[in-house]
Amino acid sequence: MTDSQSREEIHAKVLHNLMDDKIFEDEATFLSFRDAEKVLKGAYIKSVDDPSISLCCNLPLLNNKLFLTVSDGCPDAVTGLMSQLEEITANNTEIDMHHVVRFNDDYFLENGVVGVLLLPISVSPALKHVSSEISYKGDKTELFLVVFLSEEEYMFWKAKGNNELMSKFEKDDKELISVNVNRKQASR
Repeated sequence: MTDSQSREEIHAKVLHNLMDDKIFEDEATFLSFRDAEKVLKGAYIKSVDDPSISLCCNLPLLNNKLFLTVSDGCPDAVTGLMSQLEEITANNTEIDMHHVVRFNDDYFLENGVVGVLLLPISVSPALKHVSSEISYKGDKTELFLVVFLSEEEYMFWKAKGNNELMSKFEKDDKELISVNVNRKQASR
């Protein structure tokens, strides 16, 4: 990535592309997440039809990878996880498309989510307007669809691999983008 102003221009271009289809509002909420050494950034955009649904993403600072998902979970928590994925992939460059990342986050664990699968944007018909790569002034940002995994799905993936997990998703008609993160809270 380049200097701060260029990063902000790239972030604006990315968000413009995400909002371009009128599925999401034309206003984004920006968030900063601090850890001991760095500040990570993210944003979420509410759905036009259902304000409990948000498109959440990191705003790349450490690498040229943008992670996004559409969720009914707490947008701050989901956006924070997208930013954590940027940090994880910056520290472990072997993690890429079709990889599974397991994590320990109290909010997600309480809601039955133990990890994520990174997929190409193209697997989601709802995000067909979003390019898998956004170029701006010579900088390319690669976009990843983040799919939440339950413990059962994670163990299935561990035992059988990506292809079998994708077949299971297809057979179960799993919604890859609007995952019910608040499923435990909703069933109370």
